[in-house]
Amino acid sequence: MLPLELLQWRLAETIQWCTPRINITDPASSLRSPELNPLLNINPFDNYLSVQEAKKYWDVRHENTFGTQAYADARNGVFQTAVAKVAIKRAALLAQEGFYPTTPIEKIKEGRLLLFFPNSSTSDGAAPLNSDELFDLDEIPPWDTWVGFLLADKPEPFCSIQACLVSWIPDQYIKLVASAINHISDGCLVWADDPYDFVRRDLEKYGIWPLLASFKV
Repeated sequence: MLPLELLQWRLAETIQWCTPRINITDPASSLRSPELNPLLNINPFDNYLSVQEAKKYWDVRHENTFGTQAYADARNGVFQTAVAKVAIKRAALLAQEGFYPTTPIEKIKEGRLLLFFPNSSTSDGAAPLNSDELFDLDEIPPWDTWVGFLLADKPEPFCSIQACLVSWIPDQYIKLVASAINHISDGCLVWADDPYDFVRRDLEKYGIWPLLASFKV
């Protein structure tokens, strides 16, 4: 699990990076900066993950293990690596450009936090279709918005709620995200400040909820 202080700094970095790049007329690409591109479209990992990381993921995919715990574990590993690398690169670029935030974000006062549960996604295309392609075909939020990947310290088999990608959604895109949430059938996208009761119970069970709840004003 990410420490709260690290998550607070990453949120500050995310907001600092995304704010000048918001373009409501181009949601498909405005928050997908080429310099942060993790190539996370379920295929071309080669230039982003290490050879060993990519091979591990592909070995699992090619063993017809889709939907199994081995597949979920491999997918979680890919997300952990990708999100961490995006955060590190983003922080370095902000510092290099002289725009690194001066303080962490302890309370959300603009935008909202969104949770994406990768092991719940069916990649059915409903999210991009109903959000002007703010989400990709696998229902993944744009990588500029990624804050952190939270994984239970003691995960249990076959529970998709125990691993989630936290993203910051600017106010300008909230309606698009709400539209996507209203049209998906797999429940993989949830507002962090308004989760379903059963989602909140599982988040509490796996120790994720206290981190998210701390950001509420």
